[in-house]
Amino acid sequence: MPHANRPLVSVVMATYNDEPRFLEAAIGSIAAQSYGEWQLVVVDDSTSDETRSLLDRFAGELGAKMLLARNDKRLGFVRSINRGIELAGGELIARMDGDDIAAPDRLAAQVDYLREHQDVGILGGYVRIIAEDGSPLAVRRYKSSRAEIERTCFIRNPLAHPAVMMRRSVLESIGSYDESFKKAEDYELWLRALKRSVRIENLPQVLIDYRVQRDYSAKRDKSNWSFAVKAKLKNFNGHRPLRSAFGLCLSLGMALLPRAVLNRLYARDHESPILYG
Repeated sequence: MPHANRPLVSVVMATYNDEPRFLEAAIGSIAAQSYGEWQLVVVDDSTSDETRSLLDRFAGELGAKMLLARNDKRLGFVRSINRGIELAGGELIARMDGDDIAAPDRLAAQVDYLREHQDVGILGGYVRIIAEDGSPLAVRRYKSSRAEIERTCFIRNPLAHPAVMMRRSVLESIGSYDESFKKAEDYELWLRALKRSVRIENLPQVLIDYRVQRDYSAKRDKSNWSFAVKAKLKNFNGHRPLRSAFGLCLSLGMALLPRAVLNRLYARDHESPILYG
């Protein structure tokens, strides 16, 4: 149960010149949650007047429900997320990005599950992939059970980062995001958590609409795969050496693919997920 005057869920978002119409939809989807005991923590790196003005407007409208922290100098995504977690007051930390849309019952579903399953430390869910204009493309279904996630975690990322809710106690135990990772920082955290026997699961329901850009490699380029290699080396699973080695080779191969080939793979995956599910 939450402490007095302390929100149970802190939704942490890092922004950097986000498209205002996307950001408005993202924050609006948190404000419209069926579960009301939340706090939105936005750590802003933006230089865009339009983005900053929109955040100021929401901060005024939401009042104590929103904490807006502006960095004195640009910290970058990972350091900003860590700062948001430090500022957050909730016992549960939910992630959210500035171009995605949370399902109305997203927080309620995750809070209920974590209350009923005290052994689960990190909880994700399915995502609906949408185009820039909001039109649906496909549903990405992640493995749900602990056994499936542990078996496949070295093959692919087991969680959709902006759909995750974590216990603060887990982050206090294993540490937050590794700031030496400019990409795949979430993947490194999940692998580290699994290595420390943290139970990770996914709800078998869509929690967010995940927006993708026309240039699919804009969010996930070759450097993502390079950092995935680094994450796998750092958290190599000696209990599953063959599967871990295979996953490491897979990431190495993806890192070596030409950008055009990666774009085609991502385009195909967004229409009918082949890299997940």
